[in-house]
Amino acid sequence: MHADGSLDVDVQLPRAGVYQMIADFLPVGGSPQLVQKSIVTAGYAGPLLTIPHLAPDTADKVVRNTRVKLTMPEPLAGREQLITFDLQEGATHAPVSDLEPYLGAAGHLLLVSGDLAVAAHSHPVAEISALGGPTVVFQALFPRAGDYRLWVQFQRRGEVLTASFTVPVKGRY
Repeated sequence: MHADGSLDVDVQLPRAGVYQMIADFLPVGGSPQLVQKSIVTAGYAGPLLTIPHLAPDTADKVVRNTRVKLTMPEPLAGREQLITFDLQEGATHAPVSDLEPYLGAAGHLLLVSGDLAVAAHSHPVAEISALGGPTVVFQALFPRAGDYRLWVQFQRRGEVLTASFTVPVKGRY
C-alpha cells in the first residue's frame, strides 16, 4: 500500500493463458467496489473465448482439519437465496465454535460464473449466522443461469481456510 492509497500486488501465474483479475475494495468515504479485468499473458496462443464446463461439486470439503458443508436450495437465476455453510471438526464432526473475524467479517463468499462475466462478493447475514460458527449463512443472487464456482473463506486459529464448490444454476421457468 502506498501513501496515495494505491496498492501493488505481485502475482505469479502458473502458466501462460487468459486470466480474470478481480479486485474487491472499499475506498475511504466510498462504497464497496468489485472490479474485474481480463488479461492475456505473454506466450499464450490459444483461444480467447473458450468457456469451460464446470462439473457440479457440492461435496463436503475438508480444509486443515475443518469440514465445510454446503447447504442451499436448488439455485435459480434471478432469485435471492440463502447459502449455508456448516463447519465441523474434520475427524470428529464436532461443531466448530472458534471461527475468528477475517477482514472484518465472520466469512467471505465469492461467486463467479463459468464464463467469468459475473462476480459477486458477500458477507454473512449476521442475524442468522453464528459469529464463531458452526453455521454461517450468506445471501446471494445468481443473475442468470449457468455454472458458478463458489469460494468461501473463514479464519480459524489464525489460518484462513478456503473451500470451493461448483453449482449449476437453472433459469427461472
